[in-house]
Amino acid sequence: MAHNIVFGKNILAHVGDTVVIQEMLFEPQYSGQIGVVTKIDEVGQLYGTWGSCTLTPNIDKFTVIP
Repeated sequence: MAHNIVFGKNILAHVGDTVVIQEMLFEPQYSGQIGVVTKIDEVGQLYGTWGSCTLTPNIDKFTVIP
């Protein structure tokens, strides 16, 4: 199981990070939600406490809160 999302040399998210969802493709009800990343699968999708949908880097828009 992957623990980091890496694109190039940039680490975008880790398990345990808090994120704010700006936009999730086809799921407008998730905009503005805040959650904690609980799992990152082998293709890089983020699972978290925001609900049953996954965040997909480079498709969905989110910000990691430091």
